[in-house]
Amino acid sequence: MNSLAAVYEVKERAPRALVRFGRADGNRAFRAAVRHSRHVRVLRLAIPITAAVVLVAAAAFSANRLKP
Repeated sequence: MNSLAAVYEVKERAPRALVRFGRADGNRAFRAAVRHSRHVRVLRLAIPITAAVVLVAAAAFSANRLKP
């Protein structure tokens, strides 16, 4: 009986942060971490503010349409 067996090695992908930044490139990693922290701080404010603005706009639009 002929059987075809395909054997291959599955390599797990390493975390990109460890691959991209070496030990000698600590300054680049630090700048990336600072940039990421800045983005997180901005988004922590921007997302709730945007949601509130959309909610107020939807309420205003609905109230305007209900007026005779």
